[in-house]
Amino acid sequence: MEIVTTERREHKRYTYKPESYPTLDCQTTRYRVVNISEGGLKIEVLSDPDRAAVSTSVLNGHLFFSNGNQVPVSGRIVWIMGNEIGIKLNQPISQKLISEEMENFQPTE
Repeated sequence: MEIVTTERREHKRYTYKPESYPTLDCQTTRYRVVNISEGGLKIEVLSDPDRAAVSTSVLNGHLFFSNGNQVPVSGRIVWIMGNEIGIKLNQPISQKLISEEMENFQPTE
């Protein structure tokens, strides 16, 4: 019997090298972007995690890449674990912007 596993994600996910994390600035809170795909972000709270017990299920802000690019983003929180938050974006990030970040990603197996 052959077991087939399928990736549930719609878009390929890229994990940043620690020295290259972009930031997501949302009003009064700044987050570190740990990984990215066209459809979502995994972010880490840089301020007091208790304060980040997000009072809303939606985040709006600006994503600042290490190469100087920035893009407005909006999405809904789909999970919170410790000081990490998963965001499903309302509008995808362009593959072009992600491609320009390739040198900042950790190698994949």
